[in-house]
Amino acid sequence: MVFFIQNYHNLRSWIDEDSQIGGLVFGRPSRKEVVLVTFAPSESLDYKLTRYMLSCMSAGIYLVSY
Repeated sequence: MVFFIQNYHNLRSWIDEDSQIGGLVFGRPSRKEVVLVTFAPSESLDYKLTRYMLSCMSAGIYLVSY
């Protein structure tokens, strides 16, 4: 799954230029529905954060891509 970010410079402006940007995609695979796409510095995306985000969402929503 590849996303094109239209305004890449604004996305880069809130973090260090040398940081990597990571993303998480949450959705309902059975319906082929994307519920949430979020971007953050890669070093802050970890297992605990992902599990916490999943626990805050409705049942039936899964991590579709990262």
